[in-house]
Parts: sequence; C-alpha cells; structure tokens
Amino acid sequence: MRLGRVHNVIFPLWLAIFFPPYILIPLLGNLLIDGGIISMGLIFYKQRVSRLELIWTIIKAWLFGFMADAAGVILLLFLVETLDIVGHFEVWDNALTTSVYFLILALVGLAIYLFNFLQLNKIDVERTASKRVALMMGILTTPWIILIPPSATAHWF
Repeated sequence: MRLGRVHNVIFPLWLAIFFPPYILIPLLGNLLIDGGIISMGLIFYKQRVSRLELIWTIIKAWLFGFMADAAGVILLLFLVETLDIVGHFEVWDNALTTSVYFLILALVGLAIYLFNFLQLNKIDVERTASKRVALMMGILTTPWIILIPPSATAHWF
C-alpha cells in the first residue's frame, strides 16, 4: 500500500463537508481579533495578568464567541424556517425581519459581554477594566456580518 492512499484512513474525505479546508483562515482570524482586543484592552486600562492567564482567557473568549455566534445562528434559523416570521435571510425586507436580526445580534453581544466580564473578573482584573474590555469584546466581536443580505454577496463567490 502506497503512502498516498493512507490519507483516507487518517482523514475521511466526507469530513470535509463539516470542516472545509479553508475553515482555518476564519478560525485564526477570530483568534487574532479576540486576542488583540483583550490584550490591547488590558494594556490600555493598565491591567497586568500573567501570560498563562492571558492565553487561557483569550482561548476561552474565542471558544465562547463561537458558541454564542452558533446559538444566534440556530435561533435565527429557527425563526426563519420554523416560525416563518422572518423573511428568508433578507435582513432588510421589512421592519419585523430587521428587528429580529438586531435582537439576535444584541443577545449574542450581551452573551459575549457577560462571559468576558466573568472571565476577566476571575483573573483579578479591576472591575471597571473588566466591564470596559468585556464591552469592547461584546461590541466588536458580535457577528455584524449577518446584516449583509445574501443578495449583496452573491457576486463575491
């Protein structure tokens, strides 16, 4: 058996459906953004934490951010497909659709804020700095991209 044929045993091709090869780019991008916001926020507010605490805080924020985004997407899909009260992925179709999208974004942003606030408090960051850095995370890492209608991005690909 040649070595080139073993890749299907190690990495079954059907997994590419769930984990496309280009998934590493946004994962790395989100990690860099989250790490940059937390690190710069702590520097700006003159907070000192150990390197290990900083790394674990960034990794937890990164993972939780994905979970919050996924929860928002699931809620949006539920509303779109099951209840049929939101236009089919056209965010700017009507006032109700737009309101639902903004409500979901607010909930995701709030979840990100609360999680980061709690995590920063665990590593002995001052309460005021924790609130401000968590607020930056909540605002800047909310998935604002869902406000771009699919019709506007159709020609990108």
